[in-house]
Amino acid sequence: MQISEAAKRLFWTLQGPLESSIFVLEDVNNPLGPREPYCRQASAETSWHPISQEPLTQSRETSLSVRISPLDTWKLDWFESHEHADPDDPSCVYELVNGHMSLVQCCGEDKPTNLAPFAVKVSDKPYLSIHDFITAVHPVLMGLRQDLLAALGIPDGRPLPEEIRLMVDCSLGDWLRIKQEDEWTREMRFRHRHQQAHPPADPEPPVPSGPPRPPNSEPVPVMSFEEATALHALLGLGPIVPRGQGS
Repeated sequence: MQISEAAKRLFWTLQGPLESSIFVLEDVNNPLGPREPYCRQASAETSWHPISQEPLTQSRETSLSVRISPLDTWKLDWFESHEHADPDDPSCVYELVNGHMSLVQCCGEDKPTNLAPFAVKVSDKPYLSIHDFITAVHPVLMGLRQDLLAALGIPDGRPLPEEIRLMVDCSLGDWLRIKQEDEWTREMRFRHRHQQAHPPADPEPPVPSGPPRPPNSEPVPVMSFEEATALHALLGLGPIVPRGQGS
C-alpha cells in the first residue's frame, strides 16, 4: 500500500503524547533535515500542521486494518529465542494445548500473544486523513510501549531499556514497523543517499500510434468522402463504392 507524499513527511516518535512526539519534515527526500512540529500551540489554542488534512494513502482508503511489527510476530519470535527449552528443565513450564505439550514459560518469561490487527476508520472526510490515523494509532502505540520494548529486545534476551527512543515507520501504510531510532536513522540515511545517487529518470515520450513515418515528414492529410469522390471523378476512376455495398 502506497502512502501519500504528505504522509512520507512524518517524523513519528514514541516518546510521549502526540503533541510533542510527531514532526513534519520540510523535505521528504531529506529525512534527517529540518522539521516542523505537527502540533502548533499558540497561547490557549491548538492547531495542527496543514498536512493533517491530507489523505494518508494514495488510494484514499476509508479504513485500514493496522498491523504492528514486531508485535504481530511476537509469539513466534519468542518461541524461536527459546528453542533451548526442555521439558526436563524445571525452569520451563509446559501446558497441554490442543493435545500437545506447549511451552508457556521459559527463563522466567511468560509466552506472549501476538497483537491482532485493529481497524482505523475515517472521521469527517471521504478518505482516511493523516490526522484520523495519527490520533487513533498513537495512543494505542504508547499503551503498548512496554510490550514493544520487550518484543524488540528478544534478540538480546531482555527488554530494551526504557530510555530507548522508538520511531514509527509508516511507509507501508497499514503495516507499522516500530524501530529503534538509531536503526531508523541508518535506514533513512541509506535511502537518502540512494535517492541522490539514483534520481528518477525522466519519463519517456509517448509512442505515436500508427505506422512509422519517414524522418521530417509531414502528417498525411485525411480526405473526406466527398473529396475522395471528386478526385476519383477527376481521374476517371468511377464512383467509390462504400465498404460492404460492393458485389
